[in-house]
Amino acid sequence: MDIWEDTVLTLFLQAIPEMIAFSLLVVVITKDLKNWKKAVLVGVILVVALHFIRMVPDVVFGVHTIIFMCLAVILYRLVLNVHVAKIIVAMILGLLVIFAGEALTFLVIIGFTGLSIDEIMSDTYWRLASGWSHIIMMFAITYFLYRRIIKEKRATWSIIRK
Repeated sequence: MDIWEDTVLTLFLQAIPEMIAFSLLVVVITKDLKNWKKAVLVGVILVVALHFIRMVPDVVFGVHTIIFMCLAVILYRLVLNVHVAKIIVAMILGLLVIFAGEALTFLVIIGFTGLSIDEIMSDTYWRLASGWSHIIMMFAITYFLYRRIIKEKRATWSIIRK
């Protein structure tokens, strides 16, 4: 498999779903539930932008993350109209979920298969499988937070009606 096929596979099968899950998590954390469709669109825009930022040869590893964070804050602010402080907190929490999910995934895969991180990262299919486990975890966390917020809103409305 050449690098182009690997990049396209990774983009469509891991990066786009991961960024959609991240955007939905940001929406849920900011409690801006009415804009979930816009969050999906922002997630796709962000992943395409991040893909092109990573392709620039002079942008080193940490810098693309900073550029991504700034772009994400601007897009979430413009599209979702959520306060910047809420966006930053939600993004930091979202990134922590991604980092923790990836670490947990690698520990589990290494424990069960005996593969090294280099072996996992050099094989497209193992890399995609490891990516999907933390994406599913992020969707699950988003869903449970969403359910909790809905339950809180129902409780608030029942108190108001009484």
